[in-house]
Formats: sequence, C-alpha cells, structure tokens
Amino acid sequence: MAKPPGPLIVAHKANRPSLLRKYLSLKVPLLEIDVNVERGNLVVLHGVDFSDYGAVRGWIMKWGYLIMEHRDPLWRPAPLEDYLSAVGGRAGLWLDLKCRNVGRELVKLVREYGVSPVVVSSAFHEELKAIKEMEPSITTILGNVMFRPVDVAGMARAAKADGVSVEYRYIDRRLVEEAHREGLKLAAWTVNKVDRALRLIEMGCDYIITDVPEKIIKLVK
Repeated sequence: MAKPPGPLIVAHKANRPSLLRKYLSLKVPLLEIDVNVERGNLVVLHGVDFSDYGAVRGWIMKWGYLIMEHRDPLWRPAPLEDYLSAVGGRAGLWLDLKCRNVGRELVKLVREYGVSPVVVSSAFHEELKAIKEMEPSITTILGNVMFRPVDVAGMARAAKADGVSVEYRYIDRRLVEEAHREGLKLAAWTVNKVDRALRLIEMGCDYIITDVPEKIIKLVK
C-alpha cells in the first residue's frame, strides 16, 4: 500500500501584515486568516468582545489581548481584499469566518482574486453550507469543534462540509479513521509542540494548524 502524503501545515492567525510576510517567506502551504465584518466590509480580524466587562475594564482587556496575543492588527484592521492581493497566489488561504450572512461576498472575492487552494472554516455551520452550495470548489471545514464528535460524518453531511477542524486534545486515531472512512478531512488545532504534532501526523491528520509553522513544517519535509 502506498504511503499517504503528509498533512498540510497551516499557519494560524496570520492576521498581521508582518506575520503574513513572514509565513510567505517560509513558503507555508496554507495561511489562516480570520474574516470578520467592520462597518459593513469584510476585514481581517479575529476580535474578542470584552463589552460585557464595562467600558474601562473592557478597554484594558481589549488592549491587553492585542498586545499579548500579538496576532490581530494593533490598529484598524485591513480589508480582506488587501490580504488576497498580497498573497497573490504564493500560498493557499484558510479563511476562518467569524460572522454570518457574508458568504456571497466572500465567494465573490475568492473568485475575483483567483484564490487557490482555498479553505473556508466557521463555527456558523449554516454559513458553510451556503458557501458550498454557491461554490463547490471551495473546501469547507466545520470549525471550532471543541469536543469529541459522536457522529463526525453526520455533522459534516448536515453542512455539506468536506471535513472537520477539532481541537487537538479531542483527536484520537479512531476519530481520524472514522473521518477518512467517510471521505472527510480532519484538521487539528492549535498544535505548537513538536512531539504532539508528530503524534497527530502519525495518526493521519490532514491539516496541522499551528502558531509555529517554521518548526512543524520541518516534520513533514
């Protein structure tokens, strides 16, 4: 039996231009950026809502997050079009959708900029289903799965998705085999330790999402 190809390494949250440039220079196969809406436009921003903590405390927590997490833009987020143009076909893009009711605009931009390969993930599974129906060539992945699915195939079929992105601690060999048996892809996130990445690669995960692609990519090479 032929040995299956290794997983694709995905650079996690390349939301700052400096990170985008770094990962492009490293020739990481897939760059993950977060897609959100600001003032009616698609922008690159993960964002965390601290409004429930009050004005002053929320402001402090927001800036603390931006400085410590150091992956979102410090100032105004850039339009998604700027990132699509900057990548310019030099890498594939993994677009993690943080909002709903923007699928049509997202598909339009993907077509306009000729993004390939492209993966779209989201916790809004109905949004993924709509995107898949509009553009079947886009790989759609159920995102933010922070549990061990009982019926991974049923979840994916309900959203017409091509795979599932699961937090690494909930992945075992049986889950990988279940997904592959149904023709689904399995992504592991967020994997920053080499020994952990090795175990997931050996299990057969299709994507390894990481903050340190410069380390993990060497395991595949």
